[in-house]
Amino acid sequence: MPYRYRFSSRGIEISTLGIPLRFIPADRITHYEQTRLTFGDSFSLGTFGERHSYLWVGSPVRIQTPDGEFVLGHVKPAILVRHLDLMKQAATAHPPQARLATAGAS
Repeated sequence: MPYRYRFSSRGIEISTLGIPLRFIPADRITHYEQTRLTFGDSFSLGTFGERHSYLWVGSPVRIQTPDGEFVLGHVKPAILVRHLDLMKQAATAHPPQARLATAGAS
């Protein structure tokens, strides 16, 4: 059951088999980094507690939010970090209020 991650300026959508599982808003992400897998990451299947793991293969990227911790797995975790960097840049360059104002003006 591989996980798919869709990045936009609004946030990250996590899905599997075409079914959306979770959305992490970009403005709620406080910190992220490539890290090592811990014992607890293997048993948190994204449903209970403050730690949610979406690992199938690869190395983890840990994402911190005020709501808890999310661990995403990827064969090349540097790709996830790069997408997170781009997402955060896009979110700060075009805040939601500015997008709504622009959409309403046209």
